[in-house]
Amino acid sequence: MLEAILAAAAASSGRTVLEIGPGLGILTGGLLEADAAVTAVELDRGMVEHLATAFEPALAAAADGPRSPAPNPPGTLRLVAADILDVDLAGLLVAPFDVVANLPYHVTSPILHRLLGTEPRPERCI
Repeated sequence: MLEAILAAAAASSGRTVLEIGPGLGILTGGLLEADAAVTAVELDRGMVEHLATAFEPALAAAADGPRSPAPNPPGTLRLVAADILDVDLAGLLVAPFDVVANLPYHVTSPILHRLLGTEPRPERCI
């Protein structure tokens, strides 16, 4: 399933990807290996701590900080501890960007409404 999601995402060098709910970072790792510029928004503080440790080298290279709308460099991770439904997307990302997520069904509709209801809008959602 991981390979199928990563293939559908078609992340490439320098492409900005918003990952919603990275959890343990399984997709995150694949996106970073593809040299994407990943901004990951995670609600669970325990998972945020895990991701910060697991991807420390990629975090260190994202020099603009976690809340800057400027794109981070290819192959780096910007980690944001927040609920995606409360995040100011315009203050976090600039277009163009893609969204990659493996969401529980009960939050899919609210998140899609949030992503598609205001600017900036993603070019693709996987």
